[in-house]
Amino acid sequence: MKIEAKMRELGLRFPPLGAPGGLYAFARRTGNLVYVSGQTPDLGGVLQIKGVVGKDIDIPTAQKAAELAALNILAVLKVELGDLDRITQFVRIWTIGAKTPWMRDALQAAPAAAGFPAA
Repeated sequence: MKIEAKMRELGLRFPPLGAPGGLYAFARRTGNLVYVSGQTPDLGGVLQIKGVVGKDIDIPTAQKAAELAALNILAVLKVELGDLDRITQFVRIWTIGAKTPWMRDALQAAPAAAGFPAA
């Protein structure tokens, strides 16, 4: 199944991308690889979810943040490639998040981003 058809089936849409600032670029190609710069849970360049897991936000909210960041990655790739079906694999998805020292379950948010494209 085509990636965008699967997204529609799941009720997922590309979030609007904000404009990159300064020398920042959303993506850079080298050979047959596309490097996507750090994406956050933004809509149109406005941060939607922020905080420390275990203090300001809970794990389900952190998972939603990771999913929105993953959607932003796909939106950037759509702009860069034109067709998401040109993607053959993800080489690396790196997630970063802030958590309280006693929050051992915070890593549960990362699979929301890492497993998202395969959904």
